[in-house]
Order: sequence, then structure tokens, then C-alpha cells
Amino acid sequence: MQPQRQHAIITGGSSGIGLALSAGLCRRGFAVSLLARDEKRLDDARKSLVAGGAPDSSVLTQTVDVTDETSCTAAVTSCSE
Repeated sequence: MQPQRQHAIITGGSSGIGLALSAGLCRRGFAVSLLARDEKRLDDARKSLVAGGAPDSSVLTQTVDVTDETSCTAAVTSCSE
């Protein structure tokens, strides 16, 4: 049985520190889920990570407003499945 890949969920993952953290984790073999409000920026961030060498299947995105608890819970649940 192959070990399960480590998975990180990054809020604010579409830019700045969140995107830089995601890139570093991808280089270390993590799967990452990027959470942010702007769907276009999330898609651009995912494309950037894949272009940088992350396997396409290891980068997930989820549009979410972190001020909405119900939305956050649903996003984390979706990313964890």
C-alpha cells in the first residue's frame, strides 16, 4: 500500500504569502488545496503551480469567503474528500 500524500489547505492561496507557501509545499510533494474568494485568481494560481512542476491532480481550488463559517466548513470538507 502506497503512503497517502500529505495535504495542506491554504487560505488566501491565490496570491502573496499563501501562493508562495503553496509553491514551497508542492515542491516538497504535498497536495494543496487553495482557498480564496476570487475564482479567476484561484485558477491562475493553480495554473502557475502546475506550470512550476506540481502534478495537476495535486492542486485543488475552492472559492470561499473565510468570514462565512458554513462556507468554510463546506470548502474544507470538499477538499478533504
